[in-house]
This record gives sequence, C-alpha cells and structure tokens, in this order.
Amino acid sequence: MFKRHKTWEIFIALMLIMFFLQPADADIFIDSAKTDYSPVYDGNGRDVETTVDFHIDSDEEVYFKLLASNKNDALNEGWWVRYLVYDNNVLIKDLGNKSGNDATGYVSVSANKIYTLKAFVHLPGNLSVNQSYQCIILLCEHSGAGGGSGGTPDPNVKFTSYITLTTTYLIYGHVYDENKKPIPNIDVNITNMETGNSATTKTNNTGFYSYNLYNLGYHNNDRIMVSATYNSITGHNLTTVNIENNFSECDIVIPASVETEKPEGNQIIWVIAGMIAAGAVICVIIIGKKVYGK
Repeated sequence: MFKRHKTWEIFIALMLIMFFLQPADADIFIDSAKTDYSPVYDGNGRDVETTVDFHIDSDEEVYFKLLASNKNDALNEGWWVRYLVYDNNVLIKDLGNKSGNDATGYVSVSANKIYTLKAFVHLPGNLSVNQSYQCIILLCEHSGAGGGSGGTPDPNVKFTSYITLTTTYLIYGHVYDENKKPIPNIDVNITNMETGNSATTKTNNTGFYSYNLYNLGYHNNDRIMVSATYNSITGHNLTTVNIENNFSECDIVIPASVETEKPEGNQIIWVIAGMIAAGAVICVIIIGKKVYGK
C-alpha cells in the first residue's frame, strides 16, 4: 500500500514539474521601426524598403505577414514583400517574395537578442498619386499549431509604413552673391543626402534655378543639399522634402562679389574716339590762332 501511494506521489510530482517546465507563450517586442516613406511613383510598380528591429523573450520561431490598406479597404492584389532577417547585420534568413496571403516560413531566434527585419514592399502599378496607403507588417509567434503560418498574429506587434505617392517635387530658388546680386548662368548641384543621388542644373539670366526631384528620387523628409560655385568660392544651403507642399524654396548665397564688366570692346572704341575728337579740337584752335595772328 505504501509503495502504491509513493508511486502515485512520484507520478504527480513529475507531472507538476513537466507542467511548470512547459515553455510559456513567447512575447515579441518591437524595438524600433523606420516608417513614413513617400516613394516616387509614375504609375508603375515600385519597391519601398522598410525596416524594424525586434526581439523575443524566449527561444522561438517568428513569421511575418503583410497587410496593405487604403483607409479601411484591404489591398492585396499586386502587393508583396521580400523579407530579409539579420542578426547583427548578418543575413540569417531570406524568406523570398510573399504576398499578403502567403505563409512566410519561420525564422528561429534566440531569446532577448535584437534582430532586424528588412521588408522590401512592392507597390502595384494601379495606385493613385497623392493617395495615402498603409503597409502593415505583422510579427507573429509560430506556435506550431494549425496550418499555414501557424499561431495567431498579435495585432499589437506590428509596424506601419504610411505611404503617400507623388511624382512632381520642385526644388527652386535664386543664387546670389554676398551683395544679393543674382548670379546668372552658373551650375547648381542638387544632392539627396539620404540616397547620395545628385544632379546639376543651371541658373537663368536672373539667377533663378529649378529642378524636379522626380528625376533624382526622393522620400518624405529627405535632406536635399543645394550648392553653387562662383570664382572658386562655393555657397550651399540645405532643405528638407515636405510632400504636403510638393516644393521647397532654397536660395544660395555665395560669399563673393559679382565682377563688374571691364571697359572693353565698344567702351574702348568710345574712349579712343573721344581722344581723337579732343585732339582735333586742339588742332583747330592752334591753326585758328596762327591764321588770325597773321
């Protein structure tokens, strides 16, 4: 009898131990996310890179899901994502291209390490310019239950990229010298500080320039450096893309003086003509004195 009770106690104790040693549901945490993109859009499909840093509180598997929407309407047709997962800048998983309805597969991660997900979101070619869209990436724990991706997405573990599509964005202004005189017909360099892309345009005869950033590529809040050089002296100014305006005014002042034109060509001819005329007058006076002096 004693042995039977002891056996049951040991069995119950083992069951309790196994119960408490079962892994608890893992929690996924968003550490940081880069959002608010505004890609150049010309009616064709475009890819937009979004990034998020995340960690999980136990050794688990993570999968991802794309939700794209316009206001309250889901947009699945033509949207897909390529998911890349990095551990300390080292690529550990390329999940390939997945639409919003596709299972991504799983990424095994270690507890409390920070990972980076780079999601290259492909926009379809039928979107409306100046319309705002939401691209939501859900980070999900893989529970191992059910089909497809398994587990249930946590609506609180997500990051959203708000995408506003635009085409024309003008950078314009004047180039002046230190005395606020416009400088005509000089090169103006325009550089997107975020992408490194650059282009050159010219001022007109009033020192005015303009350039459409559509040709250069830009996102909202990109920093644009504008510079010009006159007589080996450079002036520059920095502006920021604000797609609500669709333009940025950016004047440049070069700390130099515009040289005045030298008396050449016609001016020199007029000086010589004046000297000849003066000489002729003097000759007439002298000759007149001699004649009347006789």
